[in-house]
Amino acid sequence: MKKTRTTLGASFLALFLLLSPAAAAAATSSSAPQQFNLAIGGGFNNIGQQQIQMSGGTLQTNSFVTMGTSQLQLTPKGSQLTFSVQAQVTGVKVTGHSGNHGIAQPGSIEVSANSWKGDKGNNNNGWHGNHHQANEIQVSGFASFDVQASTSAGNLEIRGFAQISDMVPAVGLPLVPNNPDPLACFDAGSCTSAIPAFFLGNATVTVLTPGQRGQGTNLRIPMLFESAYMNPFGGPIVIESADVLLTGVPSIQIITTYTKADSSWSSVGVSGLVLDPTSMSFIGKFNQTASLQESLFKGTETDQGTLSLFGFTGSTYSVLNSNGNFQGTSTIPTSGGIDCSTTSIYGPNPFPTGTCTETGSQSVGTFDLTSTAPGSHNKHITGKVIGQYLDSWFTPAIAFAGVVQATVTSK
Repeated sequence: MKKTRTTLGASFLALFLLLSPAAAAAATSSSAPQQFNLAIGGGFNNIGQQQIQMSGGTLQTNSFVTMGTSQLQLTPKGSQLTFSVQAQVTGVKVTGHSGNHGIAQPGSIEVSANSWKGDKGNNNNGWHGNHHQANEIQVSGFASFDVQASTSAGNLEIRGFAQISDMVPAVGLPLVPNNPDPLACFDAGSCTSAIPAFFLGNATVTVLTPGQRGQGTNLRIPMLFESAYMNPFGGPIVIESADVLLTGVPSIQIITTYTKADSSWSSVGVSGLVLDPTSMSFIGKFNQTASLQESLFKGTETDQGTLSLFGFTGSTYSVLNSNGNFQGTSTIPTSGGIDCSTTSIYGPNPFPTGTCTETGSQSVGTFDLTSTAPGSHNKHITGKVIGQYLDSWFTPAIAFAGVVQATVTSK
């Protein structure tokens, strides 16, 4: 019962592929505690707000800057690199700024909002296409980068400041049933929230050679800042010019690790089905509204919020109708991830090799709910529904299957 890792390129996995717990058993006496083992399956339906803070790092190989017709490779040995990103995403437009020490804000550069996805079936243009969202996703925040490294043309310093105005999403919510495309709701114009793969900003990038003091080459260019969600445990991730989405080769590519990536999500909606594990038949539904605090560097998360079980009928299961709170933890596995830097749903691939990893997640926790079940003579029997859950999030982690153990006590 949580969210966490999202990535690109994997087919949409069935929401209700269930684990196989023991058969549900209910006590015959309505006043005695009743024990239930249940199967559940669900996924995200909305994310109200996301906040992320990232910083680091260490320059990696295959980083470069293009000067004129020359692509200059940045040498990691002896280099210095700092960057920071702070961003906020609010469900149903992207605004903000990406800042660096002493760099003036850029002038106006047109970046088409929500035009990030090309029509893969009809052209190779992965930037401008016919996929537009009527309600824009709101993003605000700031980021910065400063790299000093040697090249074949001598030492260079590259530093930038960008006004964040959009994003390239990894997943759009709500998911569209029976559609494997994680961005299908953008095609349908039904997205209410999205999880970023990249933050996009209009940037002023200054390239300085030895002896230059603030009078180097100034480039005004849209820049992409990869979210740590796409590659947990310190990366590497990429900071690159957005022309990669048009040509497949950026003018600037800085691959870096990170040492901090903390995120918080609020008003996170998760919903799904509850099944009888003996017959595998539908018996009820659940809704969650959660707040999540995650360290993408450590791969750990705390989860808490409200939980509602509803739609249960009959003498056996109606006692499960209840509302209350849950809390738990989630962990990203350190092994078993899938390299997603070799495939792309955007046309030209914005991920250099090794900068995108699909992972799942494991969530465990407890819940404490109050039940109001119908009794005899049109009265209600009020009691408690307490228990624990274990959820296994698929790869990518936008949907899960799980098991629940619940105890119902009536008053």
